[in-house]
Amino acid sequence: MDINDEEKPQLDPEKQAYLQEFGLFFEKLGPGRIAGLILGYLLVSDRAEVSFNELVAGLDASKASVHNQLKMLEQMGFVKSLRFTGDRKTYYRIGARDMGEMTVKRMGMTVVFVSLMRKGLELKQNQHDDAASFLRDTAGFYEWLHGRMQELLAEWEQIRGQQPPK
Repeated sequence: MDINDEEKPQLDPEKQAYLQEFGLFFEKLGPGRIAGLILGYLLVSDRAEVSFNELVAGLDASKASVHNQLKMLEQMGFVKSLRFTGDRKTYYRIGARDMGEMTVKRMGMTVVFVSLMRKGLELKQNQHDDAASFLRDTAGFYEWLHGRMQELLAEWEQIRGQQPPK
């Protein structure tokens, strides 16, 4: 079924405003507005999975930009793709089931980032300029943050366990 054959999903004005706000936020973060629109759409959808075609039509965006942003969001762990037996479409849903799971995955990248900061510092001859200070401070901060993460996640799980289900 082609996108033209599908009816364009109609979102109420509140959800449209939310999508725009989410898109602008993601644009400022770096991933881009379309990535924010996609994630926002998946978050406010009343269905667990949304088809690629619905995303393209609902966001009024090109197939290429939606495809590229979905790929990036999937690599980041925000989105997961699915296919169902007997259905040729690809569907998408929110990737991580909880923030702790997503944070653990993302914090694994800090080890690589710290290694890059340390390597950059080793390569510098001038160990006292602003760039060297940045490399040293950034590596130190992310090492500290990574060390605290397990403690913080355990504390979060305890707090979350005490919250009544909604």
